Amino acid sequence: MKVNLFNWLGEMLGINEIRKRLDNLENRVSSLENSTELILKDFGNYKSRTHEELKLMESQVSRLLDQIDDVLSTLDNVEGITRAKNLQRRLRNNHTRIKKAMVA
Repeated sequence: MKVNLFNWLGEMLGINEIRKRLDNLENRVSSLENSTELILKDFGNYKSRTHEELKLMESQVSRLLDQIDDVLSTLDNVEGITRAKNLQRRLRNNHTRIKKAMVA
């Protein structure tokens, strides 16, 4: 009976919808973290890459940065924002490293 009351209240107050949105956003951040980890691992050393490879890497990192910016604009919880900002910082660092390797 208590569970049904909580579910009913959650529906009426919109809490269930908020939980679903939060779970969805957390899943997006986790997905971006996993994608970033795999992509950066595959990149390896920037200095041994050709200019064309570096341009492709730069476009991939830029795309990930755009995605994380979209996620950051919709996040409301502190933990999610912290995770997204850490990921954003890491991507910006790699973006800078790629740009420097392109110039060298």
